[in-house]
Amino acid sequence: MNRSRNICVVIFLSAASLAGTCVSQSDASSSREVAYKSVGEVELKAHLHLPPDWKGSDSRPAIVFFFGGGWTGGKVEQFEPQAEALAARGMVAVRADYRVKSRHGVLPDACVMDAKSAIRWVRANSADLGVDPDRIVAAGGSAGGHIAACTALAPELEPLGEDQGTSSRPNALVLFNPVMRFSGIDKLERRLDGDAELARKISPTLHVEANSPPSLLIYGTKDVLMEQGREYVEAAEKVACRAEMFTVEGQGHGFFNRQPWRDQASEQVDRFLVSLGYLESDDPQWVVYQGREGEGKGKHIVLISGDEEYRSEEALPQLGKILAVHHGFKCTVVFAIDPKTGAINPDVSDNIPGLAALEDADLMVIATRFRDLPDEQMKHIDAWVEAGKPIIGMRTATHAFKTGKDRKYARYSFNSREWKGGFGRQILGETWVSHHGHHGRQSTRGLIAEGKADHSIVRGIENGDVWGPTDVYGVRLPQPEGCEAIIMGQVVQGMEFDDPAAEGKKNEPMMPVAWVKTYEISKGAKGRVFTTTMGAATDLVAEGTRRMLVNACYWALGMEKEVPQSSVVDLVGEFEPTRFGFGRSKKGVMPSEHVLKLDRR
Repeated sequence: MNRSRNICVVIFLSAASLAGTCVSQSDASSSREVAYKSVGEVELKAHLHLPPDWKGSDSRPAIVFFFGGGWTGGKVEQFEPQAEALAARGMVAVRADYRVKSRHGVLPDACVMDAKSAIRWVRANSADLGVDPDRIVAAGGSAGGHIAACTALAPELEPLGEDQGTSSRPNALVLFNPVMRFSGIDKLERRLDGDAELARKISPTLHVEANSPPSLLIYGTKDVLMEQGREYVEAAEKVACRAEMFTVEGQGHGFFNRQPWRDQASEQVDRFLVSLGYLESDDPQWVVYQGREGEGKGKHIVLISGDEEYRSEEALPQLGKILAVHHGFKCTVVFAIDPKTGAINPDVSDNIPGLAALEDADLMVIATRFRDLPDEQMKHIDAWVEAGKPIIGMRTATHAFKTGKDRKYARYSFNSREWKGGFGRQILGETWVSHHGHHGRQSTRGLIAEGKADHSIVRGIENGDVWGPTDVYGVRLPQPEGCEAIIMGQVVQGMEFDDPAAEGKKNEPMMPVAWVKTYEISKGAKGRVFTTTMGAATDLVAEGTRRMLVNACYWALGMEKEVPQSSVVDLVGEFEPTRFGFGRSKKGVMPSEHVLKLDRR
């Protein structure tokens, strides 16, 4: 028998009031009605669908559905199948009632107000609903899709008498054939008694910004509203806001309510929510290598790939395998994922699912280039940096992020003014400067820096062991205070391991290609950093380069005493890296293809 635990929170407001929660532990796996708002004598209810293993102490993503009906009618039961399915997948699903014209004599702006109240109610009571307040999705169909969109994209409207300190803005949008613009459309403006200004206020397309929530729009190609969807996606793309549209050929308005289209639309919703990290994928979008025996047993390393040029999507799985198989570290490798296919695609710059793995990790290894990640993914990296935890940056990590100046995490951008030089310069010690060697024609040979022959990172390494066909990156000299060069990069005349050093001034002086430092964001938390401007997949062909990276992991974790005299860095499995260059990544590769055969279940 389930033990019942009642949780009650009541918030009293003037005019319209948001009700409190009263959810019993024994209600998990069932639908339950809870009043979320009162307007006069009208009581609006939220219909909760809780996962089978739900607990009030959980921190789960939530989705709030709003029914369609032209702002005039409609039934709250509309999205019951979708709500039940997502609850079974682990989300807290809510179907919210709201006022409509036929029952309450209201115009569409009142519908929008109620939708905002519903989102605010979920967030205000998130601690009792078992909900993560930073992972709330607004969803709906037709008019319900419109008011769901307005919860994020109608900033000038807010219900009176509610606590504005609790945001009514969701973190993502799932919209089934929504209206996205009232303004300038006579038929729709007439629903507002011809109020053109109000029409502007509740036209989501007119209010999209770079920091607007990511969205998925679903239409049938015979739906007259599909052009509004395209208009919104185009507007979102202009401001670099993530917006996707999925269409079904030959279908009209409301097709998603019928089978087999309901399941087809739900598959797209599932894929979108997986890409945000709100659901776990049936085909995982990252790989985990469980540590074998070794000094790293009990330690967890997260390796973040995502660059268009140097094949980090190939380098980091191999490095993770080496660390797990030969040294005992648990390694999680995450990738840039195409949300439409689930395949690894380094050209997708705004999606790296799985970064929540950082929450229980001990070391972050990053090899990204010009990423513009959504806030719900970027927050995991920001929390890591704020905590002063250890970081290894490889190759293009010096310019790991390229983010709009009005975004929440804009300081990480390589061209940030808040943090001069962004994450690269402030945390790793340098941002993007230049190609010092001749790109594609001159390779790199690593020589141990003066006085560093006894450093644990070069243990078992001789001059020239570290090598890679990628060129030496330019670094501004002298380096920032606190940077300690470990390996210098000799520009090599050709692209082979034994080619001679380049003649002339390219090696006068040599540029550091590996250095260590510490960083501090919050007082009292200092993190170790190892940065190398090497690290392309092709660089890992050299045993010395692999040994440098493995030794650096030990050092970054404060395990320098455990670095072996000659670390085992044998390649694990087949490894035939693709040559660096834009447009050369392998197409259609799924993360599961990087799973170790011995780890397959």
